Amino acid sequence: TPYRQVINRFFTRDRIERLEPAVRRIAAELLDPYVTAGGGDLCTEFTHRYPGYVFAEFFRLPPDLGMRIREITAVYNLALQEVRDEAVASTSRELYAIATEIIAMRKKNPLPPEQDLVNALLAKRWKGEPLPDDLILGTIRQMIVVGMIAPGVHIGTVAAHLSRHRDLQDQLRAEPGLIPAAVEEYLRLYTP
Repeated sequence: TPYRQVINRFFTRDRIERLEPAVRRIAAELLDPYVTAGGGDLCTEFTHRYPGYVFAEFFRLPPDLGMRIREITAVYNLALQEVRDEAVASTSRELYAIATEIIAMRKKNPLPPEQDLVNALLAKRWKGEPLPDDLILGTIRQMIVVGMIAPGVHIGTVAAHLSRHRDLQDQLRAEPGLIPAAVEEYLRLYTP
């Protein structure tokens, strides 16, 4: 699809490697107080906040907007799990409003389409026509939901698994070269 053609360009190995220093910095900043204190609530102090800051970095948004999105998606996700239809609908509308806000930001202050996913979608032509606004809106809104919910679920699942397998924790600490393979295996086993 034309949407996938655009989106895939922002998830190449090269793009992700360029994003990696910022993602590592965010992780270190969020984990430092946790490590310094010798522990704490990983979900509250890291897993909940990390997707908001990384999402903001990826989409070149102010961090406070990333965290606002994160707070709304947390309510949305809980409402989905508890099957509270009115809350799902309400928070879904909020997420559409934020996606509309992001698109308006990019229309007002565009970034080069080769550097910004939203502007790339806005610039894309399919059969000589721009992509329909409502489908761009839906694409951004869906990326918000997936980008905010999936990382927290995955990190929490990995943390829970490691908490039950002290021997694996010890092995990864003793042999950090195994961490990339462990990450790949966790992605294979626990993809949200």
